[in-house]
Amino acid sequence: MPVGDAEYDVGLCQQGLQFFPDCAVALAEMHRALRPGGRIGVAVWSAIDESPVFAALEAAIREVLGDGLAEKYRGGPWGMPDGEHIGQLLEAAGFTAVRVTHRTLPLTFDADPSQLTSTLSASGIAVDLEDASPEVRQRLVETFERQVSGLVVDGAIRSEAASHLAFAAR
Repeated sequence: MPVGDAEYDVGLCQQGLQFFPDCAVALAEMHRALRPGGRIGVAVWSAIDESPVFAALEAAIREVLGDGLAEKYRGGPWGMPDGEHIGQLLEAAGFTAVRVTHRTLPLTFDADPSQLTSTLSASGIAVDLEDASPEVRQRLVETFERQVSGLVVDGAIRSEAASHLAFAAR
């Protein structure tokens, strides 16, 4: 990171650590940038299966677009689902007083299911979807609607999402 050593009191990495090519290097840089006694907070999505609406989207991708794209989607935001591993990475980077918790919060989407399928344009499979025909994209929306139907209550998709929250000190 283009910052000096020990310049910050607090560091935060919210739902991003899993996207770094080398998580250990990223955490070592965060450690370097923190002052002694500084604190870090890291949030990383838990397994996709703990976020049913996104698991339904992954199932629709698998059914319509195949296993390869479904696994690529699964490995994106949900590519680091082991909270214990996150704690080990923090300790290996030199952090102390490491504490990892697991939180599940409610999640509601008031719009129709296409609101969620539209999020795929900002996902790791966005480029792959550009080549999909309008018919395939429509089939994906329809398949997702079927997959998520059990989560629809009063016209809204109601579910939950789970994350690991890790806190540590330098």
